[in-house]
Amino acid sequence: MKGFEPPLIVTKPPGRNTRKWIDRMEEVEAPNITYRDNEFPVFIESAYMNNVWDVDGNRYVDLSSFFGVALLGHRHPKIQKTIENALIYHGMGDVHPSPYKVMLLEKINELLGGGFMGILAQSGSEAVETCIKTQLLYTKKPGIVVFEGAYHGLGLGALNLTSRKFFKEGLEEYLKIPVFELPFPDGRAFYVLERMENLLKEKNIGLIFLEPIQGRGGIRIFPDSFLKEIQYLVRKYNALLGFDEIFTGVFRTGYFSYAHSKGIDFDLITFGKGLSSQFPLSVCMGKKYIMEKAWPKSSGEAKHTYTFLGHPLFSLVALKVIETVEKEQIDRKIQTKGEEYLQALKQLKKHSSVVDVRGHGFMIGIEFKYNVFPLVKKLLQHGYITLPGGKDGKVLEIIPPSCIEDELFFSFLEVLDGLIE
Repeated sequence: MKGFEPPLIVTKPPGRNTRKWIDRMEEVEAPNITYRDNEFPVFIESAYMNNVWDVDGNRYVDLSSFFGVALLGHRHPKIQKTIENALIYHGMGDVHPSPYKVMLLEKINELLGGGFMGILAQSGSEAVETCIKTQLLYTKKPGIVVFEGAYHGLGLGALNLTSRKFFKEGLEEYLKIPVFELPFPDGRAFYVLERMENLLKEKNIGLIFLEPIQGRGGIRIFPDSFLKEIQYLVRKYNALLGFDEIFTGVFRTGYFSYAHSKGIDFDLITFGKGLSSQFPLSVCMGKKYIMEKAWPKSSGEAKHTYTFLGHPLFSLVALKVIETVEKEQIDRKIQTKGEEYLQALKQLKKHSSVVDVRGHGFMIGIEFKYNVFPLVKKLLQHGYITLPGGKDGKVLEIIPPSCIEDELFFSFLEVLDGLIE
């Protein structure tokens, strides 16, 4: 059935047509944006559910959800119908908004248990920067604590919080927010918590900010007990606790919010990626009393806004995504199938090159002793789209759309096993 077919490689990727597009791209796009070599990338022509086709006619199985955004699958029929029947495509979201903006914020507030208000944006980076501004306006404390391996976006504000120095090269002197980076608590939670408490005592910290499962950091999971201890410390020292769930949120792990599912009492949270099924939409949600103090009633000129804030079509699509998940119980599928797939992938630990297999829901990482980009290229040649992750690119990230079927997944596993061997 179309959308759920196995790979079909008719021309070794990247094919002749892709190479033509690469040549054209090199004339007009800044060199550092899209990586290319003799084996990578391919240019995409179309996509449907779990399949992707390139401009050379090759058919692929997507195991990346294109950085996690294709939660329901590519061009899901219900999303397509919503788009085709839409009556409005744009509106002045902070001047003359559509009802869909309000309905979406109401639904997200409900899914978080109530007591939250939000500010919509387009990208994850923008939502994070909204979070930064909110905490500064509310606490008046400039310090922010983040963790090694964090990826919070590349906007100039969000870049302060992103861990990898590579992204900051040449911009260091312009990053002025006082950010304190702590080690990831692998087997040393007490030491990290002790350092965190000292920072809260001494450095005027307003916000502790983290991804409950690091996405581009290599699918590293913060222990539940560690999150509970952070919650205790921020309350003790009158700071805020914020979660970046751009990647983990909107049912990627089987829950709308991974942190909320763990019973953590947070103050700020961001969502994006899968929120509107591949459309640019994100949101920063905060407790109502925080948002009301940080962002008092507008006097006529919005203090914080974007041209496409509350875009009616994107907001409507996001509502349809959430409705589809709830009606079809896709969240339960992600929970049960995610655990099944995780256990199946753990068999790869029989290979000496595999260090660890970890994850939650449809967000799984396979850590190797070496950089996995060559493996990603080999998988592409076999018709599977995957992504590398982690600081040194040693984690193969398996992030399939929720529509993936067992036959496609286990066929991929067989190919992966053979390539590792």
